[in-house]
Amino acid sequence: MPDQWIEDLTIAGSPEEVAAKIESFHDVSVDCVALFPMPSDQVDRMVQLTAEQVLPLLENRG
Repeated sequence: MPDQWIEDLTIAGSPEEVAAKIESFHDVSVDCVALFPMPSDQVDRMVQLTAEQVLPLLENRG
């Protein structure tokens, strides 16, 4: 898989970076983003982090 695909199709980073990447998808008319938290043994923690720190950033942008 080319490195650019990883950059184009994944979302990772700080809450601010994740929110910015999701917003960049929205800017090109993507209306649904599916998140698959990794690593799999940290799913609950990642979902909580996303809900508490990423979603509020997106709500403030909208």
